[in-house]
Amino acid sequence: MKGLILFTIGIIIALIGAAKLPAPNATWSDLLPLYLLGIFMAGSGLWWWRQSALSTKFGDSSLPISKADNPLLTLLPQLYDSSQALEKQLPKLDGPAIVKRVEELLNTFILPIVAGRQEVIYILGRQQGVKVLLALAEGERLLNRMWSATNDGYLDEVYATCPKAVTAFEEAYQLSRK
Repeated sequence: MKGLILFTIGIIIALIGAAKLPAPNATWSDLLPLYLLGIFMAGSGLWWWRQSALSTKFGDSSLPISKADNPLLTLLPQLYDSSQALEKQLPKLDGPAIVKRVEELLNTFILPIVAGRQEVIYILGRQQGVKVLLALAEGERLLNRMWSATNDGYLDEVYATCPKAVTAFEEAYQLSRK
């Protein structure tokens, strides 16, 4: 909150300092030091505001610190297992049943993980977290493709796409374990 106040005051001071034109035959206004002070205050306030927001989000003890304790990361093996089960049952399912199962995968597993993507990146680290999320995004795109192909009546496309989605979810799961 203090950072936001400092940022706002800095912006106001910078605007006041920038509002006065230089005197005739002068390059700079005599309020240039005030303008620079305002810019410095606004920058400092913005940094302080951002730091306090990050410490509020990640500084509390309610955030799991290990991969095993993180409920989002426990969804990945379940997603992989459920997608494998869908792949095995796919030839026995009709169109509406496929759509229902794909929607279950999206709503039960993918959406919660995507909603907590910052937490996934925090737990796994930026590089590994992004790799997991990219593999997950590929699988999500393929599930959406399956959903669309099913609704359009192209079951051959569904059968061809499902193994690719399972592979993407397997990759996300394997990457989360490294």
